[in-house]
Amino acid sequence: MRTKHCRDSTIEAKAKVDSLGLQLQNLRYEVLHLQKEVNKCTNYKSLDQTIDLVPEQEFYEKAPEDVSNIEKTLNDEHLKRLARLEYEKLQREEQSQELKTVENERNALENHIDKKRENLSNLKPQLATILSATEPVQTFLNMPFNEKRDQLELAKYLPAPLFTLFSETRAYSQACDPDVTVKIEGDLDEAKAEFSSNLRKRMAATGDTLEDDDEEVKEDEDEEDSKKKKKKAGISKSGTLDEKIKKVLACHPLKVVLQVKLKNHENMVLLTFSHLTELQVVSVKVKLVLDQECRGFGGDREVMQAQNLLSHLLMANDNGIQCPSPAFNYILKKARIEPQTPSQLGHVGSMYFWAQNLSGLQFPTKLMDDVSYDENFVVNSDASVCQPIVEKTIEAIRERLLSRIYLQREISLLEKSKLISVDPEVPENMKWHFPSKISSTIRAWASVNWEQYVALDVTKHLVESGAVDENDFLFRLQINRDSAASLIALIAVKPDHPVSPPVFCLNLHWNGEYNLHNSEYIRYLERTINYGFVHLLEEGSKNQDKYQMLGLQIKKLMSCCDVLLESWQLHGENNDNKQDFAREKIFIHTVRGKRRLPPLSYDPSSQIFSQ
Repeated sequence: MRTKHCRDSTIEAKAKVDSLGLQLQNLRYEVLHLQKEVNKCTNYKSLDQTIDLVPEQEFYEKAPEDVSNIEKTLNDEHLKRLARLEYEKLQREEQSQELKTVENERNALENHIDKKRENLSNLKPQLATILSATEPVQTFLNMPFNEKRDQLELAKYLPAPLFTLFSETRAYSQACDPDVTVKIEGDLDEAKAEFSSNLRKRMAATGDTLEDDDEEVKEDEDEEDSKKKKKKAGISKSGTLDEKIKKVLACHPLKVVLQVKLKNHENMVLLTFSHLTELQVVSVKVKLVLDQECRGFGGDREVMQAQNLLSHLLMANDNGIQCPSPAFNYILKKARIEPQTPSQLGHVGSMYFWAQNLSGLQFPTKLMDDVSYDENFVVNSDASVCQPIVEKTIEAIRERLLSRIYLQREISLLEKSKLISVDPEVPENMKWHFPSKISSTIRAWASVNWEQYVALDVTKHLVESGAVDENDFLFRLQINRDSAASLIALIAVKPDHPVSPPVFCLNLHWNGEYNLHNSEYIRYLERTINYGFVHLLEEGSKNQDKYQMLGLQIKKLMSCCDVLLESWQLHGENNDNKQDFAREKIFIHTVRGKRRLPPLSYDPSSQIFSQ
């Protein structure tokens, strides 16, 4: 019983201890919780602390007195904070009201704009109808508003070089030269598709994306492009090489047509400029429009062939055959195409350097062998390249056409020498350079090809020195004095005639054969003829006589041939005692000077030939 009583008292004591321990633990937990709550309260940051309120000085200056209440809030931070928040609330309410007012005004303006836009969209068909009805009036008054609008619409889709060409030549035509007209021709739909394709390529390169509306247009254009490609593939699947060449030489759908008309004449030159998109160069096709008189002189002969008319226009070696882009060979190599001959590239037109400059393009003349081709190669068009040469180029084209017309007229007259006796035309103000009577006559005139010219011994020095090359127009002229002497003149007319005078190579047949290789007389005669009228070619000269340079030289050759044969005969170079030629020309000495030269200079005042 005693043991049981001890155990019960022990259990009772333990229960009291456990109860007191549990109470102590609960109190500790409650203390920790209260400490946390206190920390939360002491560390609490309200949302108003993130607001940038107006400065305190500005608050007391601008806030209403019933809000600021400076007497109570000046020294009480809590009341000051509440007052500043109240002022902030008032400001925001005012701004909210102002925002609603502005939004209402904006909505009203948008509705007004929508109504205006709807009215304008309804007005466009009516204006189109009115403009189409006024086309006869525009034609009668020479005010082509429709044509100008269409041209400007086409100009938006021109490649950069052709746009530079169009804008600069159009500006020059409007400001300085009404005889120059420029217009754009081509398919607008294809140009738009080309423009969109190029735009997508540029945006893909830069990582940009198209808008939704643009994507719809892109899908339609992709469908059209795929149809065109399928049609082209169905036309010819076997001509792989031809297709590659066509792709490399592909032209932009739009072309610029430049019309240069001679002043006070109906003759004109039509130049069609195309842009080769792969090569990034400009090519030119030339067409001549001649009046009845010029066609009567044989406008289809070599000197009037359109494809050669503008060769060597501003540069000596600019024949338009070679591609000016240094990347040309690299592009062919990349496409696995063998180098092309000029005849294979002729269908795209001539790629003159002056055409590139007129389009704002400028290429390096040489490309080092160790430079590789970049597939992202881009040639930029710069209007500053075009502007200085627009007037110069157009005047050079006009000058070239005028000189070729005069040249063809002279050649047409000389070709009649086989049937009738002809005398070269000489301007009235130049007739005093020649004696009144000339006994030598023209008996034959014919064209000569380059192979025949090179094969002759008398012309080797001209070919080797570069005075004559394969780009020149070559002719053979035969002049007879009675039946005893025959003078053969091989004439090389330069493409830039009359900027460079024709080059004469002479061969005299009279009691033997004489040329510059075996006769000082013939050498002197050649020099006299080739340099006899260089004064007409002075820089800046407006002398129209230069266009008849060939006729003047031939006329001088005929008169010098007379006096040369007569003086030579009297000087005793002819060992035969018979006199082949009657003396008709007046000269004091048969030869004179250290070089014993014949009297080939004519003095019109005394009508005497002298050295």
